[in-house]
Amino acid sequence: MHRTNGRVADRDLVIAAMLGDLACFDELARRYRAAVLATARFELDDPDLAADVAQEALLLAYRKLPALSAPDAFGPWLRVLTLRLARRARRGWRRIAARYAPLEAAVLLACPAVRPDGAIERSEVQQAVRTAVVALGEPDATLVTLRYLEGMPLERAGAYVGLTRDGAKWRLKRATARLRQSLQHLESDPWDERHS
Repeated sequence: MHRTNGRVADRDLVIAAMLGDLACFDELARRYRAAVLATARFELDDPDLAADVAQEALLLAYRKLPALSAPDAFGPWLRVLTLRLARRARRGWRRIAARYAPLEAAVLLACPAVRPDGAIERSEVQQAVRTAVVALGEPDATLVTLRYLEGMPLERAGAYVGLTRDGAKWRLKRATARLRQSLQHLESDPWDERHS
């Protein structure tokens, strides 16, 4: 098996899983669970429904794995499978609920001067960040979520959305700049404005 940084390559795990090695598929599921959940959360307003869709996507991926013609394309294939399931769930169930977990990490990434517990209400900051992340569009929003909120390595996050490492690095840089632009209004300190 081919190893990268001491880890078995995804391609080799996919091939072994296709041959019936459940432990290899379990490792793939562990590696991509956060990505699948982030994709489902992007499409769905209900975190519980997103978790159900993510679980269903991993189970369906296991069942359909023998049909995957290119083992190197596991990440993008899993992403498309997850998107289809999430969109079907969204059409089937029109639940309205709070968007996914707090995004303080994204606020600090995009606007280091923002203090979420400061002058702006935390929920308002979170809503502004959610809106800005969603406005990036699905591939970029997923990339930002996977890299900065889930801590997924850039190469794997990029592969999941169908990009090379360099392509992902470029898209992430562009998406971060767009987030900063969208959220720059959060960096002003209302206290300074009132007392100047």
